[in-house]
Amino acid sequence: MLYATFALVLVVAIFQIAERFMGDGPTTPTPSGSQLSAGLSPLRSALPLGNLERFGSGLRSHIALSPDGRWLAYTARFNGAINVELRDLVTGETRTLVEESVAQNTFPYNLSFSPSGEQILSYVNGSGDIHVIPRAGGRRQALAVNTAPYSVSGSFYGAPGWLSERSIVFTNSSGVLQTLHIPTGDIVTLDIPEIDGEANIYPRLMGDGPWLLYTVLTSESVTSARLDAFNMDTGETRKLVADGFNGHYLRTGLLVFMRDNGLWGSAC
Repeated sequence: MLYATFALVLVVAIFQIAERFMGDGPTTPTPSGSQLSAGLSPLRSALPLGNLERFGSGLRSHIALSPDGRWLAYTARFNGAINVELRDLVTGETRTLVEESVAQNTFPYNLSFSPSGEQILSYVNGSGDIHVIPRAGGRRQALAVNTAPYSVSGSFYGAPGWLSERSIVFTNSSGVLQTLHIPTGDIVTLDIPEIDGEANIYPRLMGDGPWLLYTVLTSESVTSARLDAFNMDTGETRKLVADGFNGHYLRTGLLVFMRDNGLWGSAC
């Protein structure tokens, strides 16, 4: 799963850079059959992050890519500390943004860049608080407390996402999507019909909106999931991909997502 996630980040980076030279794609999502991403002839390359120690979940890192494809933020556990590292994918330079003691058990994870790429969201293990970290460096700030993400068998799912520089969207412990207005701290539950046994995770705005892409878990296994979209203006919901997990939308109109530990793409 970790290697598939790294592949996902690299392919998304390639397409995000390509967007600088291509026009905007569709802004209204429509259900579509899936095509193997191999048909897109993506460029793959290794991105060594060092000899990282594993977390309790077995993963070695939580990673996030900036919207322009230049910056990679990732968690790194080694030498008695759990850090948030930032790598410039153009120069290769890496620096530490956050350093935490393993003993404190308060490491950040599930990272997400803001639209400008200047801020990074994260959950904090233990408290479940949502924090924001300046990409330029500096003290991290708590945005919301006691907002522990949805968990299945002890594993947490659902990285918080950005709606704008002033608002975010996240999954609460019940698997329900909520928004947070940063200046006021107001939390609002999105009007998505709740269905027993389903949880909505990994919310991400599609382009500039109003559609919000998210993964719907339909059981206690990530292998039973689909991709849906919610119109934040009208309240409409649409099923996009019947078998997909952790989707990313590109402005060229492509959905990139995971299925059966593989990387897939679908026109949207």
